[in-house]
Amino acid sequence: MSQPAPIPDTDDALRAEDYFRDGAAPADALLWWQLERQEPLQAALRALFQGDARVTRLRLWVFLELMALREARLTREALNHAFHLLRDEVLDSVLKRLRDAELLAWDATAQTYAVTPLAQQLVGLLQPLTADAADQDADLAALLAGVAGAHQLGLLQPAQLQHLLAQLARLREEFADAMASGSEFQLRRARQRFERALTLVDRAGEALKAIIEQAQTHGDARLERLARELGGAQASLLAMASQFNRALQQADRQRVTLGSTGVTTTDVRRWLQAVPQLDALAAGLVSIGLHPVMVAPQELVDGAEAEFERDRPVAAAPEGLPAAVAAPPGELAVM
Repeated sequence: MSQPAPIPDTDDALRAEDYFRDGAAPADALLWWQLERQEPLQAALRALFQGDARVTRLRLWVFLELMALREARLTREALNHAFHLLRDEVLDSVLKRLRDAELLAWDATAQTYAVTPLAQQLVGLLQPLTADAADQDADLAALLAGVAGAHQLGLLQPAQLQHLLAQLARLREEFADAMASGSEFQLRRARQRFERALTLVDRAGEALKAIIEQAQTHGDARLERLARELGGAQASLLAMASQFNRALQQADRQRVTLGSTGVTTTDVRRWLQAVPQLDALAAGLVSIGLHPVMVAPQELVDGAEAEFERDRPVAAAPEGLPAAVAAPPGELAVM
């Protein structure tokens, strides 16, 4: 079977329209048209992320530190002081890349650098890079914050609601898979994330109601439809709370207690998961000499029969009836 030809990644290999079957971008693809309008922003992203991973991290670090400086006009001495840990040639290379990407403007007359509006727009896209990597709900929190903030500023776009709807659908599918698994530990991990997601969605509930009312007032049918679908997704998440409780109760009924110690299989598994090296539990056991005994099946049968005969209890001997005894004297009274 022949492999498909790879897509050329050179600038002059193909036009953007050549990737489509009809030789032209779809006229109804709003997202494609919006991306086409943001070509300077895409070029800035390519300038930052192109190259080796270590160089990319260096550029991002310099760019984000640079955007955090409060001075509107930055001299080279101020930059040398801010990035004194970098070698001069490295700092020159990064600053040149930022100037070529139109993220920094150089004023030859005043001998100063200035941040461009394109850089101020780009720093908003890079904010998730500075979030806590351990927070599993950072993506949902960022989407909810973007929707609520854009609504307050009057800049809400339907694409933001679509992305939030897609994220809620993925979370719901993830929670459903956890309940279908029947694993107690997977259920408890998913339950913790589920409760955090519910808290985030509940906090944004007032903003969603306001979005629906505003869409009805302004007659924006598309925004109103997306907002109502978002409310339905929120309601479906709330309905999953009872399903989580039933799944956890089912997992509790399947838990086994080991004897009369009160230790359950859940406690044993949790303890085993906390052991750093499971092989250390068998330390010293392998050194014990093992002497296997090889016997034939006939010998096993004979040995089993002898054991049954030896351990069989002896039947009690039959006992006769007791001897006759004379009845005691008495009177029979008749009414």
